[in-house]
Amino acid sequence: METPEVIYEFLNILNDNLKSKTKQDFNEMQKMKNIESPIKQKIMPWDTAYFTAKAKRNWLNISITEFAPYFSLGACMDGINILIQALYGIRLEYVPVLSGEVWANNVHKIVVIDENEAVLGYIYCDFFEREGKPNQDCHFTIRGGRQLSDGSYQVI
Repeated sequence: METPEVIYEFLNILNDNLKSKTKQDFNEMQKMKNIESPIKQKIMPWDTAYFTAKAKRNWLNISITEFAPYFSLGACMDGINILIQALYGIRLEYVPVLSGEVWANNVHKIVVIDENEAVLGYIYCDFFEREGKPNQDCHFTIRGGRQLSDGSYQVI
């Protein structure tokens, strides 16, 4: 990926190769939504995470618990940390949670730190299945941040 032109060419080829498969996936999600909802509505952007998770469960017919033993949480987090350090120059570190800070006792708190040791933000990881927890991929901004005019980063 030496030049912007090479990157654009790569992205265009990727787009062309994935377009028909993506269309098939969205058609399948639309069918699932039509079955679930008495009102036949077009699939919306906020529907995709739910129906993607549902499709994975239906099509793959497996549960996370079936393949989790092959990927330890520690090994996966170490791999992610190595990757983001190489790509972005930031690192992740576990930090203890304060009493009442998290909604379940097995939620992990991770601080994101740049190469100048500045805190960029925090990530709360709720990895494990439990009663009442939605079974889907999701993320929410609990607390944001911004880059200030002097170049420093402020966690809000």
